[in-house]
Amino acid sequence: MTRSAGRQPKRAKRRNPAAWSHEVEYLYTLGPEVADVAAESGLIPDENQQWILDQTFGVDANGKPAAFEVDLIGPRQNIKTSSIIMMELGWLYVTEEPFILHTAHELDAAEEAFIDLRERLLDTPLLRKELNPAKGDRETPGIYTGNGSWEIHLLNGSRLKYKARGKDSGRALTADKLVLDEGFSLVPAQVGSLYPILTTIPDAQVIVASSAGKLYSDVLREHRTRGRKGLSPRQFYAEWGDTDPWDGCKARDCEHALDAVGCALDDEERWARIMPAWGLRVFPETIRNMRQAMPPLEFAREFMVWWEDPAATATPGVLDFQKWTAPVTEGGCLNPSAPSPSGRVELMLDVSPDRRSSTIGAASTIGSRTLVITTTIPGTDRTVEALGKLHAKRKIKSPVALVPNSQAGALIPDLVKAGIPWEPLTSVQVGQATAAFIEGVSKGRIMHVGQPEFDKAVENATTKFTARGEAEVWDRRDKTISIGPVVAGSGAAFRLALKKPPAPAPRRVGSSPAAGRGHAPNIATTGF
Repeated sequence: MTRSAGRQPKRAKRRNPAAWSHEVEYLYTLGPEVADVAAESGLIPDENQQWILDQTFGVDANGKPAAFEVDLIGPRQNIKTSSIIMMELGWLYVTEEPFILHTAHELDAAEEAFIDLRERLLDTPLLRKELNPAKGDRETPGIYTGNGSWEIHLLNGSRLKYKARGKDSGRALTADKLVLDEGFSLVPAQVGSLYPILTTIPDAQVIVASSAGKLYSDVLREHRTRGRKGLSPRQFYAEWGDTDPWDGCKARDCEHALDAVGCALDDEERWARIMPAWGLRVFPETIRNMRQAMPPLEFAREFMVWWEDPAATATPGVLDFQKWTAPVTEGGCLNPSAPSPSGRVELMLDVSPDRRSSTIGAASTIGSRTLVITTTIPGTDRTVEALGKLHAKRKIKSPVALVPNSQAGALIPDLVKAGIPWEPLTSVQVGQATAAFIEGVSKGRIMHVGQPEFDKAVENATTKFTARGEAEVWDRRDKTISIGPVVAGSGAAFRLALKKPPAPAPRRVGSSPAAGRGHAPNIATTGF
């Protein structure tokens, strides 16, 4: 396809502009031409997307891209993925880049991005005829579908490759354009591996797209700092998000439960300000459904763009929060990609002193570490039901541990009625579990996957000594701080260390050693 000389776009006022942005200066832009190609494929840019294309395809006085870095941060299913597809269409058909590398944290995400563009090309005759029949599969000339790697080839020599990121991804490659989707998962080692592949390319660009960062998102957080402050002249930065996160709830100690009155997560006017696709591709009913179906803090991160930032100062808690948020590869406790254990799982049930929430903690052994996962449920009405489903679905044999003289003890009759076995955690064991968890975190023996509720509890958990001063236990006197995940998680971890694994059942004569395998509970998919 022929390329025009480009032109200056019209500066129309945009609906729902980015909350934070830093623009690059360009002489002219190919953004309108790219928009025409995208529209041909059925993707018609809205005002914000046209702005993104104008900035991405802006050309400076030297004939090079004005933007080296393009950072897009915003709510899920609003603007990021569709904008990347438009960019890739522009690189393939307008600027005719030799090699474009699209990476994502998860293999499935990379594959879905490939499928989306592939279907658009195959369904658009004007674009399909540019596919190179000498490349690709027999069924889809110009398009190669492999095992963990997918490619699109055009007659003009352009190639687009999709793959999942690894620690050493891209070391043997040289790319003209680099897309880093799911930017929240980027780690320094990946940046060190991928960025140098652009070194010898005069018109190189790197695109980072992401929802809000997590505690371990140090790379994305550095991009945010530069972008919000405008520190890098060749960085185009656009972030849609809540300008007043973690604030605005009617109740000071709001836990963002579904029945919370005046919760900021239910503020539909706030939704409308945050989401660039509001009323275009995203509608109130859909977001209401998401609010009901998702854990509160996950909804806040994915749709309100509430970042999970480390505390600016020393945390008030007794646990080593720096160790907790450091990845296991650096001696810390965090492993978002923890493998699914196949061994024994121990459970602990905790109910907050005011009965506003209940937490189930689960622990299992992964190598030399104890993996701990928790889930918090509003109130107590659905707690026993959730435990019953967990036991039935995952065939967990171990009884649920709880402290009988705590609020969780009130659920004992319901547990018995439901046929869910339980065992008491004594006051002495509570102290032992507290000390063991503090020590386990400091030594990096505890492992977690990065759950917001768990992180917040770890950050704020404090201890007190019992009346005789003999044992250190979790301090729950401050009702505004929810530490249920720490209480339940530490109890489950202690039970795992305390109890010996059950002896294997005697095998029947002629039975296969592998018989019965494959039924162990999977802590990573327990429905939490």
